[in-house]
This record gives sequence, C-alpha cells and structure tokens, in this order.
Amino acid sequence: MIDKHTATHSRPYMIGDIKLTAVSDGVFQTTIETAINVDKAVTQKMSGLTLEDPVYLSVNAFLLERGPMRALIDAGSGNTMGPALGKLPENLRNLGVDPQTITHIMLTHIHPDHSNGLVDGDDKPYFPNAELIVHDREAAFFVDREASQGETERTRKNIARAVTTIGPYKKNMRRVQDGEALPGISAINAPGHTPGHTSWVVQSGKDCVMMFGDIIHMHFLQLKNPDIAFVFDVDPQQAIISRKRILDMAAADNIRVAGAHLDFPGLNAVSRNGNTYELHPDL
Repeated sequence: MIDKHTATHSRPYMIGDIKLTAVSDGVFQTTIETAINVDKAVTQKMSGLTLEDPVYLSVNAFLLERGPMRALIDAGSGNTMGPALGKLPENLRNLGVDPQTITHIMLTHIHPDHSNGLVDGDDKPYFPNAELIVHDREAAFFVDREASQGETERTRKNIARAVTTIGPYKKNMRRVQDGEALPGISAINAPGHTPGHTSWVVQSGKDCVMMFGDIIHMHFLQLKNPDIAFVFDVDPQQAIISRKRILDMAAADNIRVAGAHLDFPGLNAVSRNGNTYELHPDL
C-alpha cells in the first residue's frame, strides 16, 4: 500500500496509449477550520477532529506521456509554502524526467500550490521548454488584471504573485476555452474555487480519466456533504455547483478522477448514493 505522506510517485496507469503517473509535490497542513458553509460542530462530529487538529492534504501533480509529449497537470508550489512542499522537480527527476523535457503544463488554476512551482528560487522558469496552457477565464482573472483590482486581499496577493510565476511563460502561453487543448486532452471549466478552475479530461480509446483539480479538498467532509465549501473558494456557492456537476458526471459516465488533494496518488472511481458520494481508489 502507498503511504500517502511519504510516496513520491505512483506506478504508471495507462489511459489507452497515454501513460499517466501521479507525482507528489508534498503535503499541505491545514485544519477543518477552513471548511465553510457548515456549522463547526458538524465538521468536528463528521471528522472526529477538533478545529485545531492538523489535517494533511496531498498536493498531487500528474504527468502525461505519449510519444514526444510530456505534459504536466499543475506545477506544484515551488519554494513558497514551506519544507513539506515543493518536491515536484525532485520527484520528477527520481522518475528520470528532466524538467527541461516537459513539453506542456496545463494548470487547473492559478493558486500557489498549483502554479508557484512554475519558477525556481531565482524566479527563473523551472520548465523552460514547456508551453503553458491556461483556461481563458483563469487568465482573465489572475493575469489580465492589476493586483489592486482584486476583490479580496488573498486574490490581490495571488494576482501579484502571478506576475512572477506566469510572466516567464507569457510568450509561450496558450489560453483555451472548453474543449480539446491537446490531442485527447480537453478542458472543462468548473468555476467556483476560481473563475477559470479547470478539470482536464484525458481520453484515449475507451479509457478516460478526469484530472479535476480542487473540486474536493477534504474528501472526508465534502463527499458526505458536498455543500461544504472551502475558505479558499473565490465563489463558494458556485464551487458547490461545480463539485456536484463534476462528481455526478464522473459517477454517471464511469470516468475515473484524479484529484490534486485526494490522498496520494489521487486516482479514484466515483459512485453516488443519494446526496453523498464515495471514492474507490484505483491506483
């Protein structure tokens, strides 16, 4: 069994002729205090945790390989979020993958634990030969605006940081709408956590996996009650709508999901039982 706190990469999983490997950026420490749209007593009862107990969330990226394509879904957090994170480049090298050989980076969204790892400690691109692919709605929110235009202090900080992280890739950045961005890889805008939050659907032959980003943060709460939101959601109510839509799609169409914050390696099947959902580990 893979230890979710120490594993660095998973065995390859084939999606038709596309090889998928989950690669860890580390773990993010938080608490159930960050759950919102729910009474604090309820989350404590559901989880068996106090509001101060640490919760460790995996931060997963996903490597897709087919022919000359080496595409990363998300880039990790770099050196910006403490020693338990920023492990993605090292773990790629442990797989024999030089960051310079990455051809594409497809962001689920522009939050620090997904995009700060685009640059190293000197703010130089970690993946200098990669095309950066971002949903147009996400770029409009975080890249096109001045920091002073952000609606909250958190958003203003993320816009300011995007100047550093996205800037080196601007000449090789492609903004996409919903639909196919690379052969077999398509974007689905699932807004709420951020306006351009994107789930990436990878399909080859009859096989299909959806890299759904931050649709779920705390699975032990949000699967039992999908109306629980997260303090980092830009639009919590829209995030709830997107969560239910994506989980319903995965359950109804038998699409595997790969979550950025699901227990490593993050690949699961989804089932629905009334108003709740269950994950069935598949890697």
